[in-house]
Order: sequence, then C-alpha cells, then structure tokens
Amino acid sequence: MIIKGEFTDALRRQSHRYFYLYSFLNGISYMCLGETVVMLLAVQLDCPDFIVAAIGAMIYVSYILLPLGKLVASHIGAAPSQAFFWVLRNCAALFVASSALWNHWGHHAAAVAVLLTGTFVFYSCRAAGCVMIVPLIGNITTKERRESFIGLQAMLFNASELLALVGIFWYLHCHTGIWPIVTLICTGAIFGFTSAYFIKNIHETDALRKTAREPLLKSFKENLRNHDIRQLLIVHTAVNMAISMVCPVAVLTLKRGYGLSDKDTLLYTVVQLAGAILFAKLAGKIAKAIGNRRAFILSYVQGILLSVYWIFCPAKALFLFIAPAFLAIGSFKVTTENTYIGYFLNRVSPKKQVNASIMISTVAGYCGGILATFISGLILDKLLACFSFSDPLLKYKCYFAIATVVITPCIWPLLRLSKDK
Repeated sequence: MIIKGEFTDALRRQSHRYFYLYSFLNGISYMCLGETVVMLLAVQLDCPDFIVAAIGAMIYVSYILLPLGKLVASHIGAAPSQAFFWVLRNCAALFVASSALWNHWGHHAAAVAVLLTGTFVFYSCRAAGCVMIVPLIGNITTKERRESFIGLQAMLFNASELLALVGIFWYLHCHTGIWPIVTLICTGAIFGFTSAYFIKNIHETDALRKTAREPLLKSFKENLRNHDIRQLLIVHTAVNMAISMVCPVAVLTLKRGYGLSDKDTLLYTVVQLAGAILFAKLAGKIAKAIGNRRAFILSYVQGILLSVYWIFCPAKALFLFIAPAFLAIGSFKVTTENTYIGYFLNRVSPKKQVNASIMISTVAGYCGGILATFISGLILDKLLACFSFSDPLLKYKCYFAIATVVITPCIWPLLRLSKDK
C-alpha cells in the first residue's frame, strides 16, 4: 500500500516481515506450480511432444505482457499490482488443473486447449506481476541493509522450495496418476493466494508509481537506436530460444524416452535446483575474474555442450549420467541470466535501464519463445514423425542432434558483443 508521509523504520520493518512471509509461501507455490509439474500433467493428458515442449517456452512467450504490469503499477502501485496479478496467476493455475476434468469427461481436445490457455495466462500474470519487484525491494530497503535483506529473502525462498520438493517427492512416491498432480497444482494455487495477501500489505512510497508512469513507447524507439541495446535484444532472443529448445525436451526425454515415473522425474528437478543454487555464486566469481561478456559466452557454450551431451545418452536411465545433465540445466539457466544481468548493467546507462530491461525482456522473451516453439514443434511433430523409431529414446537423441545444429550458430551475436566497460 502507498504511504503518505515519512517512511518510518517501523513501517520498513513491517514491510520486511511481510516480504519474508511472501517469499517463503511463494517458494512453496513455485515448486507446486513449477514447469516440470505442468509438463507432467501434459504427459498424463497424453499431449503430443510439441505441446509438452511448448509449455517450456511459455515462460518466455508470456513476457509479451510485461508492459501491462507496468501500466497497472502506474495506477495502483508496485505491491498492489503484484498482488492483483498474483491472484489472477493462481486462478489461472486452477484453470490449468481443470484440464484433467475435461479429459476425464472425454473431451481431450478441450483439455489440451484449457491446459495451453491456462499455462499462458499463468506465466503472463507471473511476468506482469514481477515487473516492478526489483524497484520495490529498492524502495523498502535502505542502502545499508539491502544486501542482507535480499540474502535473507532469497534464503527463505530457496529453503521453502527445497521443503516443498521433499513433500512433493514423498507425495508422488505414495500416489501415482493424474489426480495427485492436479492436487499439487491446487495446493500451489492456495499458497499463491496466501502469498498475495502479504505482498499486498507491503508499504511503499509514491515514487514507484511515478516511475511506472514513464512512457514506454517513446523510450522503445530511443533504445532501438542504441547499439548496445540492439545487440542485447538479439543475444537475449538467441539465449531464450536455446534454453526453450534444450531444457523442456530433457524432461520429455526422461518421461517418454526412458519411461521414468513422475516421482523419479521430479527427483531430477531437485538436482536442477541444486545446480542453480551451486552455480549462481560460482558464476559471479567467474564473471568477476574474466568479465561479464566472456562469462556470458561461456554460459551459452554450456548450453550447446548440454545438447550434445544428450545425443550420447545411454540406453538405460543411469543416475550418474542424468544427474550431471540436470545439474548443467540448472547451471545453464542461472548463469546465462546472471551474466546477462551483469553485462546489461555494465553497458546500459542507469537512466535507460528500467525501460530497456522491459523492452528486451518483452521482445526477446516473446520472439525467443515463439521461435523455440515453432522449431521444436517442426522437429518433433513433423520431421521426426516421418520415421518409425523402435526405441523411443532414439527419437530424442535425433532431436538433440538437430537442436545442436540450430543453436550453435546463434553464438555468433554473443561473440560480437561489445567489450565490458
């Protein structure tokens, strides 16, 4: 809520407590509504491979609605805006869960349509809600306490994610089928609704609302004339496309290539999360040693090598092979994001950073997600469908071979990035 008058220490402490509670509850919600859980639901609904792969790209396609989040924040403030979109996000999650009912009633096409529509709205509301989260953190913290606040809220978020994963793993060990997955999604929505209450009650000054009122269209045109921002736009599109082509199909390979259970598939989500946590700090040290540009390029090379790695996967689902792959997926996602942010902050002037960030995320997210959906669908549903594979795993090996050919030339714009300042 927007305060009138002085932002006292008491109000700051209260806002911090609400944000900590929001982070903890949101971590549980994120795990129950995670990309892997939604993909498992799609597999249970017997969706085609290209639909399952498209769900992984929805995260980036949904960035098209980032400007809507800024627009709403300009009228009601950053925290109320996120609370509003968080309620819509969790309503969309319940809509996704309802796809199981449509399938149960014998309307498979309607179930797939509900799943895709709900997933897009879910990720869109999440993107629109988070658009002002970084300025909000800056608004409710002082310079002296900012690092400790960010560290504690991140720790609470990660701890609740791990706690939720343990609970999910145990639950799916005891229950199998589509309805346990639906239960997880509904549980995630309930925790999401609860977290929206706490984010809504966070205090903020009117400065955020004024910042959100800065016109986007005019700045978009100015940013497109900036060489560094144009480069970042192309590069971020390539990176989003690569992530969307490689990571979701790795989960699909476990389910339909190896035939693993939901429980065993989610086990590797734990490994992926561990990889993200482990390499997040390491990426910062590497970037400090060799520069953000070189670290960014290395993180993309990691994605190419990951795709090559899956081409040579063994006939049996060996933990010693699959675990390093999912550690690398976690590393690939977090290091590309972190090194990109470091390079962006280094090359783009502070005055342009807010609107430039929204523009790049919106355009690169949408274009990268759409390209990945189209190319992955073309490979899985058209090209590889022409062949009869006696071993389903061979189909996914062929996919990764073609994906490697597609994403490897995309390193060229990264190599052309300007040097760090």
